[in-house]
Amino acid sequence: MGRGRHTLSFKLHQGVRWHDGKPFTARDVKCTWDLLLGKATDKLRVNPRKSWYRNLEDVVVNGDDEAVFVLKRPQPAFLALLASGFSPVYPCHVPAKDMRQHPIGTGPFKFVEFKPNESVKLSKNADYWKAQRPYLDGIEYTIIRNMSTAVLTFVSGKLDITFGGLTVPLTRQVTEQAPHADCELNPTTSAAIF
Repeated sequence: MGRGRHTLSFKLHQGVRWHDGKPFTARDVKCTWDLLLGKATDKLRVNPRKSWYRNLEDVVVNGDDEAVFVLKRPQPAFLALLASGFSPVYPCHVPAKDMRQHPIGTGPFKFVEFKPNESVKLSKNADYWKAQRPYLDGIEYTIIRNMSTAVLTFVSGKLDITFGGLTVPLTRQVTEQAPHADCELNPTTSAAIF
């Protein structure tokens, strides 16, 4: 890549396809970071991660299955940014505005439906690259904006999981009312209930 350039090379898993059946390639990786850096003709409506990548000079495509991130200077935390869960790769062949209404990915579940302030439905991706996965036929996220209502719904047995926004006293109360629940307090002062 040249003297003074710092690179991270990633080999992509072969045989991965987008939910619409098109192949996932290194070109999708490049398109995504060109979009995040503002180099693409397509634009994101909101781009809060642009500052994360100010040290990124370019993403170079090396065939269909290798993407090389070229950094301006060494940045050990760059890997943490990529692995954070806030760095999805977008499909080059789908405009950003379409992804807002009907997102596609490469994961074990496909988008089915979003009802604002009500629910999000996902179905099993039968063409998922990892054999015999996923185990579930689908997932439905119920959106309950009021934490008290969410906790009461969970305690009554109508939800399998809820998370976020619980205080220590409320977590104790849930544990008392739903002894089957595993409650976990995290250092961020949020709680998860399973």
